[in-house]
Parts: sequence; C-alpha cells; structure tokens
Amino acid sequence: MLNVGRLVKNVLLLDEPTVGVDPQSRAKLFDLVEAERDAGACVVYNTHCMEEAERLCDSLAIIDHGKIVAHGSVAELKAQLGASLPLRVRSVSD
Repeated sequence: MLNVGRLVKNVLLLDEPTVGVDPQSRAKLFDLVEAERDAGACVVYNTHCMEEAERLCDSLAIIDHGKIVAHGSVAELKAQLGASLPLRVRSVSD
C-alpha cells in the first residue's frame, strides 16, 4: 500500500512510499516526486533508505526516538556525520 497524502495545495506527504514496490514503479514514483518538487511543491518524504533521501531531498532531518538529532543538506550531513560508516565483517566458524 502506498502511503501518500496531501494536506494542502503544494504539500505532498509520503510515508515509506517505496516499501514493497517493484523497481519500475519505484522509478516512476521518483519521477513523480522530482516533478512535484521541481514544480515548487513542499515534499515531506519519510524513508529509511538514504539513497532515496539523497536523490529526492534538498534537506534532511534525522529523527531518533522522536527527536531531531541532525538536520541539513545531504552535503552538510555527510560533512558533519561522515560519508560512510565502517563495516565490520565477522566469519562464523562451524
């Protein structure tokens, strides 16, 4: 189910809109969101997928336990928090 809402003209609310969506529909959704944004709409896009946020958002807010813990542009957040996190791989032996 796609969670989309419009409260007022030029405001688009999307809550995890790509969960369970096939790749073609995901691409079309991105095109739609970009068109709305480029037309001047305020898009509020809730996602756990940073790839989506980086592509679609001009500014981000990271929320933890209901509180904004960081906000800014993608570039600002990367500079503030780091572009990547270390990945630790551990093998499990029999």
